[in-house]
Amino acid sequence: MRQIPGCGNWRIRYEQKNSGIAILRAETCDAEAVLPEELLGLPVTELGDYALAARDHGGGGEELELTGRRTDREAEWSNRRMHSLRLPCGIRRIGNYAFMGAFYMERFEFCDEPVEWGVSPFMNCMALHEIIVNRPGEDQGGLAKICGETDRELDVQIRDASGTRARLLFPEYAEIWEENTPARQFDHTTDGAGYPYHHVFRNRRLHWKDYDGLWEKSRERGGIEDVLTRLAWFRLRWPEGLEEQRRQSYLEYVTENRERLMRWVLENGDGTDLSRLLEIVAYTPQQLKEGCDFARESGAVQSLAVLLSGLRGEQPMGRRKRFEL
Repeated sequence: MRQIPGCGNWRIRYEQKNSGIAILRAETCDAEAVLPEELLGLPVTELGDYALAARDHGGGGEELELTGRRTDREAEWSNRRMHSLRLPCGIRRIGNYAFMGAFYMERFEFCDEPVEWGVSPFMNCMALHEIIVNRPGEDQGGLAKICGETDRELDVQIRDASGTRARLLFPEYAEIWEENTPARQFDHTTDGAGYPYHHVFRNRRLHWKDYDGLWEKSRERGGIEDVLTRLAWFRLRWPEGLEEQRRQSYLEYVTENRERLMRWVLENGDGTDLSRLLEIVAYTPQQLKEGCDFARESGAVQSLAVLLSGLRGEQPMGRRKRFEL
């Protein structure tokens, strides 16, 4: 097998198609896997059927091994062990069952270009949760495909050249089929708030008004306060396409759940997120002190500094009315 240096470690079977490379099979030992943009000077444009599935389904093609820096020489060569995967931006076709059985893949990053998606590429990707969409232009429908493929909660970041443009939460749901024996049929129901969010797309395009229009009905559900608090916070923190009426409703909800939200931001965000939170949501001095205690216990030095500034009045604590003559 021919070996060449690369940015990661891959064992690849490929063939050349129309001045591009079609990857028929790729296997890695990297937990954080990045598929190369080019091979042998040609762009990678296609992933074949089962190309990065956990099990090799065979096939032809030429063989190539990319050798990058390996920190764990004993790591298993198995896509089943991938924790994250980033695809090249030149991909124009993703084959049937392309990532099937990548059980530990939590994070998937791709460029939202015109792509031909095959059947059920994410089948049995049971841990998939975080989606990074690099969007250089208009919505090309990639996110709609992924949301329609899974019933699990998805935390989605939409990025452009300037950074994160939007962050959206698509809650989980479950489809339930129950046999109705007398009628000799199956009754279908859904459980959870997520089904309409996963299917909110029109012609595979995301419409912000439709997404926000699901909020009031979702808010009526009990027992999912953690989910709704994060969903509302993401829309306030990255208000792409957010109308004022919806913004007020989201703000009302996160204000009611502001202590829960601060704890989540301290555990999962950074100083910038926390600063933005204190600008949007009003906190009492006692709540800020409790946040300081939590930040000290968890060793979040940057967050602690932001909270202390808020206590001293150097950081705006929510939107305040000002009267100037």
